[in-house]
Amino acid sequence: MKDARVGNTDGKKNISYLKFPVFSHENATLTCDSAVFYQNDNVFEAFKNVHINQGDTINIYSDHLTYNGNTKIAHLTSNVRMVDKESVLTTNTLDYNMATKVGTYVEGGKIVNKDVTLTSKNGYYFSNSRDSYFRYNVVVVTPQSTIKSDTLRYNTLTNWAYFYGPTNIKGKEDNLYTENGAYNTKTEYAYFGKKNLYTNGTKSLKGDSLYYDGIAGYGKAVRNIIFKDTADKTVLYGQLGYYYKIDERAVVTKKCICGNGYKRFYNS
Repeated sequence: MKDARVGNTDGKKNISYLKFPVFSHENATLTCDSAVFYQNDNVFEAFKNVHINQGDTINIYSDHLTYNGNTKIAHLTSNVRMVDKESVLTTNTLDYNMATKVGTYVEGGKIVNKDVTLTSKNGYYFSNSRDSYFRYNVVVVTPQSTIKSDTLRYNTLTNWAYFYGPTNIKGKEDNLYTENGAYNTKTEYAYFGKKNLYTNGTKSLKGDSLYYDGIAGYGKAVRNIIFKDTADKTVLYGQLGYYYKIDERAVVTKKCICGNGYKRFYNS
């Protein structure tokens, strides 16, 4: 540890009161307006304009910090911002492990990654892998869609979002529902594997597996397909289905059964 200006020191209790200190610990540097260092406990508190820089990749800012040198846990409160090359995390309370480079919040937070904004109640950010895990009231807003989920993992490098519970992806005109799957917020490509449902106006498409290309407006459903159009009272059943958004056309093949009882078999 090194400091720029030393205030007062209580030698009996090994407590130092510091002004504008600079703390260096392994590959991290911390600066602030003032701090109290408890040498016996290897703990220090930092006040105002707190800034942690780690490995030239992570910068964390807050109004207050308590750091335990034994556990390597930094507890930051008030106006917390965690910044890396791809994203900015803001919250009021953050626990950051200096050894594992993992940040955790449980009182609400927001991550902004270019044109994607993600909010949730609980969050876990892994700076090494750029993976973030979110729980409770998760909302992801992109220029193309709004995603609402209970449990979600998002990678700021690849732009892939992975869902592990009930999830809705709401576009301008359509909606995708799933309880397990993935969606790329940049390419708008998606695949789902549990209780999948695509809806667009009066039309809907179900299937055990559902694939969708949002840019091309093309969807594919596999196994136990049900296509419905309530406007013209059409129902199609089959094992393989395709949906083309541009002309609102559906094609169902492999043991296709129409809603009026008419049945066709296809080899394709």
